[in-house]
Amino acid sequence: KYFVRGVRNEEDMRYENRVFNEISKDNGEVELVLFKSPKELCKISSTAVKEAIKSGKPYERLVPYEIIPIIKEGCK
Repeated sequence: KYFVRGVRNEEDMRYENRVFNEISKDNGEVELVLFKSPKELCKISSTAVKEAIKSGKPYERLVPYEIIPIIKEGCK
């Protein structure tokens, strides 16, 4: 029912709107919900986090404290 995404900037916003428009063509009942990231986190991407994890570099400063256990569990 909901397409929930986080955006860092206008480029992200345009991209997510394009993706949503494609998804909603098949299912008009889906609603788009966007969360804007805090200013201090705007330069962090999921790609940067994934690369840090894969290379064994510290990633904890790149993600909220609450999800670190989830990441650690998923990396087992």
